[in-house]
Amino acid sequence: MESQQILSNIPLSNPISILGLVTALYKIYQFSSFFALHFAHRSTLLRFRHHKDPKQTPWALVTGSSDGIGKGFAEELCERGFNVVIHGRNAAKLEGVKAELKERYPKVEIRVAVLDVHPVSEKALDEMVASLSDLYITVLVNNVGGSGPIKPVFRQFPELAMDEADTLFGINAAFPTRLTAKMLPALKTRQPSLVINVGSFTGRMPSPYLSVYAGTKAYIESWSQSLGVEMKAEALDVEILGLIVGEVQASWRRDVPTNFMRCSSRKLAYDALNKVGCGQRIVTPYIGHAIGGVGLDHMPEWLADKILSGVAKTMKAEDEKIAKGG
Repeated sequence: MESQQILSNIPLSNPISILGLVTALYKIYQFSSFFALHFAHRSTLLRFRHHKDPKQTPWALVTGSSDGIGKGFAEELCERGFNVVIHGRNAAKLEGVKAELKERYPKVEIRVAVLDVHPVSEKALDEMVASLSDLYITVLVNNVGGSGPIKPVFRQFPELAMDEADTLFGINAAFPTRLTAKMLPALKTRQPSLVINVGSFTGRMPSPYLSVYAGTKAYIESWSQSLGVEMKAEALDVEILGLIVGEVQASWRRDVPTNFMRCSSRKLAYDALNKVGCGQRIVTPYIGHAIGGVGLDHMPEWLADKILSGVAKTMKAEDEKIAKGG
């Protein structure tokens, strides 16, 4: 009754009052959506754990899963009852991950797929996909990404050679696109199915010294949104979920601890899978990253630029030190 009385006292004939009311309602909607996503939503991941043979277990393919976020996804998918294909370029590391997963999840099957994502020929990619054709894959996680052999990666734009730019495009944009194009026909026949594309905050906000890399991550976000709407337009039950990821504890820097703004790879994967079925095309799965993003979105541009430039310069110095073996 009190809320109705308050609304009735607002002079809606005044355009400023109408604008204020609309703005307030939109902010309430944003807060409610944020709360629902991170605290109330229940994942629908298990609806993708189906098989044409009820006695069999479906598979998930996770690219770039020899360590980091990809390994976190492999662990979480095993935890939730999926068989998993782990992909990477280092056969020895993948076999190590396979042994580790089998020890922890003895009932789960693990398949290894070895392929360097850049450069990669059409033939090699076709051969990898064909080698998995006997598996009933219902989940694809496009996690592979990064800078590959480019050291250091933080540079002023003119310092980046065009072949290095091609490498960044190949790893972060071209490979996920090409792999998904080859996997999608099978995923369409195994509905419901799921594609998760791992993006980055670098593609959403100004990223000094990472302009080309950031551009590839912006592509992942836009491509995910467009592909998701395309699936709906075609009345296909293929969920496309794009992820925005901030700082994650690196597998090669375990000495750097996790905190509210830096989560572990396993935590990121856990939160991401818990967002499946939320109804949003793009999500920031870890709440610390999400709050940080909201803060940057709502501060003056000059202040955000100053903060991001300062952070980028610090990371550039650290990246250069690591590249020199320091």
